[in-house]
Amino acid sequence: MFKNYTVTATTLLPVHVGGGDEYNIDPLDYTVKEGFLYKIDMGAMFETDSSFAASFVKESEKPFSIIRLRKLIHDSFDKEKRDCWIFRSKASREFENEFKTKLSDSKNQLVVQCMLHSGNNPIIPGSSIKGAFRTALLDARSGDGKKSISNYIKHSSFRDKSKIAEGEVLGVNIEGKKGFKHFDITSDPFKGLKISDAILPEDSTEIVCVRNVSLKNTEGKGIPMWVETVRRNTQFNFELACMVDNKLKIGGKIITVSELVTSSFRYFQAALFDEDAKFYQEMADSKATDCIGEIEKEVYSMVENKNATIIRLGRFSHLESMTFSGELRMPEHRRGWGNTRNLVNGKIPLGVIKLEFIEQ
Repeated sequence: MFKNYTVTATTLLPVHVGGGDEYNIDPLDYTVKEGFLYKIDMGAMFETDSSFAASFVKESEKPFSIIRLRKLIHDSFDKEKRDCWIFRSKASREFENEFKTKLSDSKNQLVVQCMLHSGNNPIIPGSSIKGAFRTALLDARSGDGKKSISNYIKHSSFRDKSKIAEGEVLGVNIEGKKGFKHFDITSDPFKGLKISDAILPEDSTEIVCVRNVSLKNTEGKGIPMWVETVRRNTQFNFELACMVDNKLKIGGKIITVSELVTSSFRYFQAALFDEDAKFYQEMADSKATDCIGEIEKEVYSMVENKNATIIRLGRFSHLESMTFSGELRMPEHRRGWGNTRNLVNGKIPLGVIKLEFIEQ
């Protein structure tokens, strides 16, 4: 039997959960008009505008036609013809200016990394949310055993270390060949946790510039990445079901909502505040620290609410929020880790969401 919950969510920082390479688009796939990026349905444009189709074919046959094709798409696109675009996202001022500047530059593709969409609604996959919970719960359950588990997996292959460590924490490792343990996926207690995809409101995303900033040189600006992010203070819901009677006969200790709330609250609060102390406090521009300060106030207001927590997910969440803490942190980077941050406009962190559980 499962206990069902509706989870209400609010983005405290911008969130980007990528849709893979197929969602990396360039100006032959989109255009920008009146403050929005429009992902174009080229087939529909050909069908609804025969003159555009003829012009496109004609230009395609000429050498070095990329710039003319971009301009043709931009000039011919009509946002009022709803069938001609798949989804849209608000374009930040920085992105719109960059688009205008680079439209005639054949050497710059101006690729945008977009999210998954259902129609014009952005999606955060339930698997991404579940992954954030998994990280926090594993860290909490490992407790004081991190060092012993770290020693146990020391001689395991790089590929197997993470799964074997997870299996030890969850109590679902089984003996394999030559006495080596391996993770028994059929016994994974996370099979007792089901999370739906989160369908976000229309026009709740924005194309922004993300730059990698070095701790050693906070004034430096890395190569810009143009990404679609869910805007701050966006509200949405998703469904969560938690097994309560272990009829699936999974191994280890079954997962409860109470444990999810407690473990994720402690884990992501600590990771975020440590990040602020180590990185953002050293930055000359205090924008990041201001953002974390706002979240800190929000977190303190949640302390008495046993149904509320925060998670960090998506790309740009950084290693500290994506694996075990302490001695069991993986992967082990020889050159160290945590010396750069990916920030919106080089200033604002990403990936934090507030959640509140409401039992159905």
